[in-house]
Amino acid sequence: MYSGTTFRDQSGHLVGVHQRIDQLARRDLGQMCSHHVAILHFPSSRDILHFEGNNGPDGIKRKSPSVDEPWHYIDPTKPDDRDLVVMILDHHYNLVQALRQN
Repeated sequence: MYSGTTFRDQSGHLVGVHQRIDQLARRDLGQMCSHHVAILHFPSSRDILHFEGNNGPDGIKRKSPSVDEPWHYIDPTKPDDRDLVVMILDHHYNLVQALRQN
């Protein structure tokens, strides 16, 4: 997402696809959850955006390139390549559980 010298301390706070998705998801999930739970602490935009830029995946790649980076592609030559699908299902399950508990 970021390359070269364009990656700064404030990168990831205002612009970019990830940031827009974060803000829209927070807005929509916050509205959905507020109907079901009277008292719900849903993270603020600032809390969510804390994990972008240097504190997010791009920061990890910058700090230690090619170390423990998950593979985010499906290899079409391997019909049993399900790592990405499993990762997505795990993230979905964890998100649902966190929303139900809080």
